[in-house]
Amino acid sequence: MNQAYGNTKLARGLGWVCVYVDVGSLFPMLCTASSAGSASGIAMWLLVLALVNIGVGVYGYRQGLLFELLLERNFRRVCAGLGFTGTADKWKVGIGTPTRVKGGKTTYPLLREVRGTSASWVGMIRPFAGQTVADYTNEAEAFALAFDVPFVTCEAAGSGRIRMRCGPVQVPETYEYEPSLVSAPTAFDVRATLQAVPMARDINDQPWVMPIEGNHLLLIGRTGAGKSSWIYSLVFGLTAARQEGLVRLWALDPKRLELAYGMQLWDEYADTDEGMVELLENAVADMLERNKALQGKARKFTPSLETPLIVIIIDELAYLSAATDKKLQQRAQTAMRTILWLGRAAGYSLVSASQTPIKEVIAERDYYPTKIALGMEASLVDLVLGKGAHDEAGAYAEQIPLREAGAGCAYVMEEQSSKAVLVRAAWCSDDLIRTMLGDSPGV
Repeated sequence: MNQAYGNTKLARGLGWVCVYVDVGSLFPMLCTASSAGSASGIAMWLLVLALVNIGVGVYGYRQGLLFELLLERNFRRVCAGLGFTGTADKWKVGIGTPTRVKGGKTTYPLLREVRGTSASWVGMIRPFAGQTVADYTNEAEAFALAFDVPFVTCEAAGSGRIRMRCGPVQVPETYEYEPSLVSAPTAFDVRATLQAVPMARDINDQPWVMPIEGNHLLLIGRTGAGKSSWIYSLVFGLTAARQEGLVRLWALDPKRLELAYGMQLWDEYADTDEGMVELLENAVADMLERNKALQGKARKFTPSLETPLIVIIIDELAYLSAATDKKLQQRAQTAMRTILWLGRAAGYSLVSASQTPIKEVIAERDYYPTKIALGMEASLVDLVLGKGAHDEAGAYAEQIPLREAGAGCAYVMEEQSSKAVLVRAAWCSDDLIRTMLGDSPGV
């Protein structure tokens, strides 16, 4: 089927202009057809009209208008089957005031601005007044069957329109992290960053930000899904705050690979079983002391030079939860549970990443306000994001492409949200990490 990447709105407009011109020209030409003297002029005018019509037709085809019209016809059939139809009332005009009469033409929601191919396309729906995104989302399977695609999603697109995406899950484009995001911020910007760390981009290439102050983050995805993109995007986004002394970064690195590459980024670092557990227990002890110091003096924690926000990043949560010595497991789980339960109020944020959502890993899932599911099997999505995340909230993580095509893409469920958001974290290359290390203070 034809690709539609152009301006179908303009093509439709030109088509209607041609129709009006054609119809408006036929009557005078018929009236003068009996005059032999005007025959040559009529022939010339018909040739001009034919050339204009051919030109508009070619333009419309290249802009994808035929593709859009074929999809719209199928879209109307589905709407008719689902009952998404209305009636345009007729008006009877006579002496006095015009009156409305029954029995008008059947109307349908409009499908416009289609872009893509028959295998993967995006279009804009102009729904009837009173319809919602949920009305179309609930019928996604019917539209998918009619359009012969594996997947259909709908989302609000502004101005009362709904964006429909058909085909495989369409993910944001790959992009590299921009160091300019963290360069030369003002003191106010540094403080504000803790409530809006630039983390990713959505399908419309719009920035997606995440609070880290008062937050815990659970990050789960299969091997190669791009967990490091999320971790380093967070670390780079906090660079200025760390330089100002408002943030300290602690790293637990049982794999001794990803986090070790950026060694200078960490204020505290541990990569042995005993060392990692001790670091967690030290965090708990410091946290409890801070809670005691704040008791009766403040209702809300505010990062400062004396009490910076402590961000603890665990690169492989499953190892600490299940693969270490039993006694160390119990100590680690007790420490992490304490941080999850009490840490937000005292300025301690836990960022836990893992490849495997085993029972021990997700036992405290509900204490992570922000949960991120990268590529994984469909059966695991609800384990990571919560009940109903896959079928009701639309977190189809199994549809995320494998390897580089989907690396860094993830569905995010934030605290009190009912819909999963698909975003993509930036690719953080080795060269970028080395560049950022040059701008970061040593441990």
